[in-house]
Amino acid sequence: MNESSMLKIYSGIWILLVGLTILEILMVMFNMAPIFILIGVLGIAGVKALFVALYYQHLKYDDIAISWFYLMALFFALFIVMVFTGGSAVCQV
Repeated sequence: MNESSMLKIYSGIWILLVGLTILEILMVMFNMAPIFILIGVLGIAGVKALFVALYYQHLKYDDIAISWFYLMALFFALFIVMVFTGGSAVCQV
């Protein structure tokens, strides 16, 4: 890919991330039910994290083994959080 096409891709991803951030803010401002805010904000944050990992960390163009390494590290971090908080940080009701 040439430099101008990469600039278009990165600019488009940046605009998407800004738009999703604005959507998150609007969800909180409109006093929706807390469960809808929680599900919506976490879902949008997951999509944003996926785009950042794929494009800005170049996982889309790397070998699949590196992507699996990042995924294993994510689950390991979640496991550590659950162990040290007794699960209350993840499963709080």
